[in-house]
Amino acid sequence: MKRLFNLITVLLAVLLVSACVEKLPETDGCGDLELTLKSAIGDFTVSTLRISDGKDLLLQNEEPVHVNAAGTPLNFHIPAGIYNDVCISIEAEDGRTGVFQPKQGSAVLINDGGLTRFALEVTSLTDNSAAELSYLPEGRMFNMAVKAMVRQSPDSLHCTFSLADSIIKSISFVTESPSTDGIRIDNFSGAPAYASYDKATGTITISTSAKKYHMNEYPSFMFDHMEMLESIDFGNMTAPVIYKSEYMFSYCRQLKTLDLSWLGDTSENTSMDNMFSYCQSLEELDVSHFKTGNVRHFRSLFNHCMSLKSIDLSNFDTSNALSVTYMFQFANSLERLDISSFTVSQLEAAKLNYMFYNMPNLKELVIGDNFVPKDNALPTNFFTSTSLDFMNRAGSANRALTIYTTQKSADWLVKTNLRWINSGYSGKTKIPVTFIDINTGNKLTVKWAAN
Repeated sequence: MKRLFNLITVLLAVLLVSACVEKLPETDGCGDLELTLKSAIGDFTVSTLRISDGKDLLLQNEEPVHVNAAGTPLNFHIPAGIYNDVCISIEAEDGRTGVFQPKQGSAVLINDGGLTRFALEVTSLTDNSAAELSYLPEGRMFNMAVKAMVRQSPDSLHCTFSLADSIIKSISFVTESPSTDGIRIDNFSGAPAYASYDKATGTITISTSAKKYHMNEYPSFMFDHMEMLESIDFGNMTAPVIYKSEYMFSYCRQLKTLDLSWLGDTSENTSMDNMFSYCQSLEELDVSHFKTGNVRHFRSLFNHCMSLKSIDLSNFDTSNALSVTYMFQFANSLERLDISSFTVSQLEAAKLNYMFYNMPNLKELVIGDNFVPKDNALPTNFFTSTSLDFMNRAGSANRALTIYTTQKSADWLVKTNLRWINSGYSGKTKIPVTFIDINTGNKLTVKWAAN
């Protein structure tokens, strides 16, 4: 019971710290909400109750509550503000679930120091015992709930979705399991899923009776800052559509492999910012099946992926990108990079800053004809800087860099600070840069800009 109370306290503290919920006016105060639950379907007992604003979790209560026709008042202390599209999710002890909107289409006002009352009559609950799918929650909510579960200490009061987690070592998603240990972790649609934690091994097991998991359409931040996480077994996972995957695996410093073959239709994804940033132990990553035509944000996508030696990006479409800054910065084990499908002609040069910074093992770079920014200007620290040590400059490990491209792109590249690599500017050793025509294989003639 103490553990459940701590979980509720943690989630409330998270809301106060992160200010994820839209609140008007701005205030750090709290108010009281009195929710009266009534039943029109006979007496039943609620095992878990969640209140959200349609996107973010406000609170989760796992104290058993008996509900009857007369009504049972429940009191909660939550941050003051105006909450839109409030949803109440209920799980009964017998496994039935329901999602309700007590004030559909209107906002719920929680006054600072005041009391707000409303009633909810439960007219139906859904039996999910035979559900084929278990639907996972939005990524931030998953991250917060899992970290709150494992941190049973005063430190847990400061747990947020971005806090580094030094406890979790592995996560497994198990299907067709009878286990109901731990906390409920799904979004109350389909079969329930339960997260349990083995302190001895650092393993989190997500269990469901369903045959498959349904990845949430917004898995952003799902595993963010799980810095000791060594493995994720996604089991029988399905993802019909993904809308945003930013920071999904960021700062998973110990992950060496990541199987994303289950990640199906990514064609509606609009943001992959920092999706794999600081996955510095990741040695293998297959994203060749990703469809990126609608992605606007690629910033820091592979930033500090320091153990990747190769990656297939031949299917990447960046024609709608708004930024590719820091995209490969400190991906310092990459030896060959083919981004011939990339288009940056819609971008200003500033949106390419630090794109290839600190890549000493890079031997070959393949760039297409559409790799010239629309303002024809020069990105900051694009390949290097005057202060970057020779040993960290692109091509330094091989003492040479070959770029396969077109004359158009080559004529722009020689004006960028790639010229400092070729000339050894600022007291550095020269690293010869050779341009080869991507279509004919012939050497291109270029005129390097002055330092």
